[in-house]
Amino acid sequence: MKFGLKLLFAACAAWVLVGCGNDDSKDEPVVTIELLRFGQEAFSLSPGQSVIPEVYVRPQGSTTEFKNDPEQNFFAVTLSVVDPTIASVLDGGVLKGLKAGTTTLTARSPYYSGYITAEVVVGTQPTVGIASLRFEQSSYDTYATTVQPRLLVRMENESTASVYDAATNPYAVIWSVGTPSVASVSTTGVVTRLTAGTTTLTATTSYYGTPVTTTVNFNDQPAAEIASLRFEQSSYSVSGTSIQPRMYIRMSNESTESAYNAATNPYEIVWTVSKPSEASVSATGVVTRLTNSATTLTLTATTSHYSTPVTTSVTFLAQSTSNEWVGEWVLASWSADEALAGKVYMELAQNNTFNLYQMVNTQGFAKFTGTYSVQEQSGEKVLAGTYTNGTSWGDSYTISVAGNKLTMTGRTTSYVSVYDSTTIPDYVKDGATVSAMTRSMLTPFL
Repeated sequence: MKFGLKLLFAACAAWVLVGCGNDDSKDEPVVTIELLRFGQEAFSLSPGQSVIPEVYVRPQGSTTEFKNDPEQNFFAVTLSVVDPTIASVLDGGVLKGLKAGTTTLTARSPYYSGYITAEVVVGTQPTVGIASLRFEQSSYDTYATTVQPRLLVRMENESTASVYDAATNPYAVIWSVGTPSVASVSTTGVVTRLTAGTTTLTATTSYYGTPVTTTVNFNDQPAAEIASLRFEQSSYSVSGTSIQPRMYIRMSNESTESAYNAATNPYEIVWTVSKPSEASVSATGVVTRLTNSATTLTLTATTSHYSTPVTTSVTFLAQSTSNEWVGEWVLASWSADEALAGKVYMELAQNNTFNLYQMVNTQGFAKFTGTYSVQEQSGEKVLAGTYTNGTSWGDSYTISVAGNKLTMTGRTTSYVSVYDSTTIPDYVKDGATVSAMTRSMLTPFL
């Protein structure tokens, strides 16, 4: 406190204002603050978490910055948020997270001609902790203009890591670059080159104790030219959902070809398909069918570093539109508790959405919705799902269908659930509601 006061009094001598330090003066300075800034560009909070944002001030005519004391608040700095439903500012300049979302924190002072802003990201409270967080690669080397290093996250109740969804950003990750003169980074982790050079990309979240980093190196354009570029095969026949045809490249200073790294995409290849209504193609050349019907299309790869576009043919074979697990089901038995007190209905739709209706220790049916997937793993079909709020099912299940019975075996618990094919009554679908007195007892069955 004394140090701040000394700076303030020293600055008064240099400011061009009337009445500095005179309580009787009513004159206002023309500009008394030359620089106003937050101590950080963004704040990451969870609902209910609070932090006091640091605000730094450099008075006009001074070469020294000092941190504004929110209690004394010499320059009447006021904080506000654009969306007060996501975060709020309490007495004493305390910033508090309220619910998941992104908003902007603003600081103003009557002694500063403008205002400053910082991003506030409030994440959803995870039901379990983050066990590990890391970038997919320890370094990225690219000639491209932009790169988005993927972040892998593993929760404490999961055995494998999955790709973090940077678009929805459920755990309020904040990305920053170590050398802002080399590159900038967006709120979703997209790093954009400003000049050739190397920088460190850091991902930070309040849900994981340690920031994680990776290195991004933006190269100058290569001196060597591309001598040849081709797909590994001239045509592909696909029975599944997607395919990523591999490409081979040879530079003019090399004698042999090598597989092209589509993930880092150093030569900025753009992939396109001839029938975009029947298949899509990602930024890394993954072609995904959009229809179950048979179709043949042309995949084209184009880059400004090679004069001729290269092509290959992709044929998607017809797929069956009926999956044996699709339908409406009612729980007939459950090995964990044969005397389950209640009723459970499950609807698995063809479009990979589900509805779960349950009346277990509640007054009335509760309805849960979300999406599911079925994948082949070690010769078994594995069913997994995610609720609409982003929470995964408590377990994943190996499934089998015999006649009108669907058997689901928990891969973690080994509990066996047997469902009978049925038609879910309208009164269940239309009247799915739970009384307030039992809402606190709700736990999804899956």
